[in-house]
This record gives sequence, structure tokens and C-alpha cells, in this order.
Amino acid sequence: FPRNTRADVIADWNVIGIQECVTAGRPGGSPSIDLATMHAAMYDAVQAIEKDYEPYRVTDVPNATGSPAAAAAKAARDVLAARFPARGGAIGTIYDNYLTAHFIDSNDPGVAVGTYVAGKLLAYRSCDGSLPIPTPSFIGGTGIGEWRPTPTAFSPMNPGPYLGQVTPFFMTRPTQFRPDPPPAVTSK
Repeated sequence: FPRNTRADVIADWNVIGIQECVTAGRPGGSPSIDLATMHAAMYDAVQAIEKDYEPYRVTDVPNATGSPAAAAAKAARDVLAARFPARGGAIGTIYDNYLTAHFIDSNDPGVAVGTYVAGKLLAYRSCDGSLPIPTPSFIGGTGIGEWRPTPTAFSPMNPGPYLGQVTPFFMTRPTQFRPDPPPAVTSK
């Protein structure tokens, strides 16, 4: 990249985050939690420096200065490394290469901001119920209206339903907008 090219750090790390979710083989809706956590950390890291809008969660960042791009990239890197610990080394390499390709100094003060914000946000979300992802165990039934595995894999049901118990990011409770159940299978 020429020095006058501005890369969109948020979009870049969104792509990297999606790739990590795919690489890890996250089931069902699980990637939405991984990406939401990463984006919340990037947002708060940028807002700690720019102070344009109200932060999502992390408001107490001491001496927040430096490049917002450095802060966002480091926050994204730290969240992804925490949510995909087996990929920590590879994510670190992606981060290092990202800094180099975008002419971001690894000693930029924004890096410390990103580290701080990611740590605080990960601590806040540490008991949200999103990790560890449960192993699918529901294999269905044979009754009317019961879910059944389909050929050819006959795999157990995706573990996505556990996401209904994860602490929401903005709603007050997981059931806040849940619709009424469908009519009974035996109803008219």
C-alpha cells in the first residue's frame, strides 16, 4: 500500500474475524457472538481515543492516545486470540503482518489502548455463557413435530439453541423479543 492509502481497519478485521470463525468451524450462530465481542472491543478502543460517541462498555481508558487503527487492530487481535486460543499464534502473525502492511508502528500508543480495552471487555463477557460451546447431543425423536436428523449424515442437532441463554449485548434479557410458541401439532 502506498502511504496515502487509508485501509478500513474495521472492515479488514471483520474479514479476518469471519475467516477465523470458519477456520475454527464454529457451529450455528456462535460466530455472531465471536464477531460481536470483537466489534465491541474495536468500537470501544476507537472511542477511547476519538471520544466521538458513547462507548459500549469500557469507559475508563487511562491516557488514551495514539492511532485509532492501531487500537482497533490490537483490540480485534486480542479478542480473536482469546476466543480461538488454538489459533493464537496464527492470529498473532496475521496481526503482525497487518501492522506492517498498513505502516502501523507496533509501539504506537493506540496498541496499549487496544490491549486495555480488549482485556476489560473480555473480562466483562467472560461469564456470558457463550464459551465453551456445548457438544451437540440432541439427536431428535420420531414423534409428530419432533426434529429428526436428515440423511446422509444423520448428525445431531446443531448446538445453536444454547445461544438463547447467552447474556445479551444490548437487550435486557434473552427472552425479551421471543415470539409465542407455535400452535400444538395436534391443533386445527
